[in-house]
Amino acid sequence: MLIIPFDRKLDWNRPPVATFFLLALNILLYFVWQSGDDERMQAALNHYHDSGLAAMEQAAYADLLKQQGNPLPDIYDKVSSKGKPTRKATQLWALWALKDNAFASAVNEERLFPEDS
Repeated sequence: MLIIPFDRKLDWNRPPVATFFLLALNILLYFVWQSGDDERMQAALNHYHDSGLAAMEQAAYADLLKQQGNPLPDIYDKVSSKGKPTRKATQLWALWALKDNAFASAVNEERLFPEDS
């Protein structure tokens, strides 16, 4: 929410230059900061697929969903089919799992991949 305190009407003979400058600077920084996010996300998803981490997490995520009584997403059939899943299917699966807070908690708490003794 943008709050600009005005104690009087704007006097366009003496415009609030500092306010306009700060507003423009914030808008510019926002768009500069966000630029390139799509490329970085694509690179991360490619690495996720190529590293083999996707295959490990997909089975664990499916088990977690079954334990919770939740249905598997439609993309699961494409990823778990015989043969190597496509990069696109793996990336869709990763985006699905990325939005699941229960899965993120289980990974962070190391409940999905117990260490072998």
